[in-house]
Amino acid sequence: MDESTPWRNLGVIGLRFVDLVIRYAITFVVTLTAVEASLPADMRSMEDWLGLFVLIGVPSI
Repeated sequence: MDESTPWRNLGVIGLRFVDLVIRYAITFVVTLTAVEASLPADMRSMEDWLGLFVLIGVPSI
């Protein structure tokens, strides 16, 4: 196979997609951690944030 074959292009696209998903997840976790650290102790609830990730983060990937 050379570089112009469709299957090779799908592999490159797949690797880029995986890279983007990993970067998105890392960004989400860093943002979540920063927000959680800035909230007062009585307002911190990691369970609510995990629900937010399931409802918004996963579909947006």
